[in-house]
Amino acid sequence: MRININLTFLILYCFYGTKIYKNGEQCGQCFKISNSNGTSVTVMATDSCNDAGYCQRDNHFDLSPNAFSILGSQSLGVLDGLSYVKVPCSVTGNVKVMMKDGSNAYWTSFLIFNSEINIKQVSIKLNGSSQFVNLTQTTYNYWPTSITSGSFQVGTELFNQ
Repeated sequence: MRININLTFLILYCFYGTKIYKNGEQCGQCFKISNSNGTSVTVMATDSCNDAGYCQRDNHFDLSPNAFSILGSQSLGVLDGLSYVKVPCSVTGNVKVMMKDGSNAYWTSFLIFNSEINIKQVSIKLNGSSQFVNLTQTTYNYWPTSITSGSFQVGTELFNQ
């Protein structure tokens, strides 16, 4: 999953290990990660970790350098004994919708972000239609559709998990 947002403002972010990643379901979610000394940091998970060794481990987070430095010295390379809990993200403003680069009159995909809690469902409704059509989330955290023309509304359903 690739999120095309500028991570320079997300000073504290991480990539999920494969067991937490859940095919992208948890993308954009925030976690409070604590070390064995009681020091903690809250990070937003933005992608999957691809290292075949460490990323397969339970409870693995590949932390940004700034987040890592809060929990331990970067010279350690890997932090063991971490615990975590999902927490609401500290965001401001409304949920945001962005169309993926390459979207066109025959295909588009939406990134829904800036949500304090998990996004359960995204749906669209063409203007003039009476029904919303549910979209399916990809493993890279976009919601594609094959709408071909016209104006539409995008709806989201949020849930706290």
